Amino acid sequence: MDVIALIGILSACLVMVGGTALTGWRLDVVSRRRGGTDDYFWVAFGGVVVVAGAGVVAAALGGLWVASLAAVVSIPAVWLWVSRRQRRRREEAERAARTTAWSELRSRHDAVVERWADYDLDPAKAIDHPEMHDPSHPAARRMVNALRRAESARDIGAQSQPDDVSNYVTAVQHAEEAFEMAEHEVGVHRTERAERHRELPG
Repeated sequence: MDVIALIGILSACLVMVGGTALTGWRLDVVSRRRGGTDDYFWVAFGGVVVVAGAGVVAAALGGLWVASLAAVVSIPAVWLWVSRRQRRRREEAERAARTTAWSELRSRHDAVVERWADYDLDPAKAIDHPEMHDPSHPAARRMVNALRRAESARDIGAQSQPDDVSNYVTAVQHAEEAFEMAEHEVGVHRTERAERHRELPG
């Protein structure tokens, strides 16, 4: 093997390694931009053409084993890098989604607490519907129990911040349902309708 052939083989192998790395980088870009199937196909197709072409050149110059070694080393390494990047990106997206869901649940939970507390803090509501904070009233007891379960689910879920929101979802839904049921049982909606009727002219 002469020097020119050796240089040609090494150059072809460098093209193979560089083409493989560039293809992996472009695939990662497509993944980051959430490209379609066609995008992946054309990037991969272009990479295969370049790498295979360089491999053919290296083999023609008598460097088949060098080209094979370059392919065996570079292709799995780049594939592993792309896979890890995609997995990390997917995990980050899932984590962000869980965090968003957790924030929304906390907002719903706080809203129920504020609406229920308003029946104690607002003098008019406290006078019209004292049952909402009367421990002896079944609706108030259910409300207190539902809020306690929601608080407990929030505290437990916050420790894992927040890997599993299913228990908190159920607890917040029960608290919302308990509040709506309590308002119905003590006649809140009937009172509101009566007040709106009195305010109508004539």
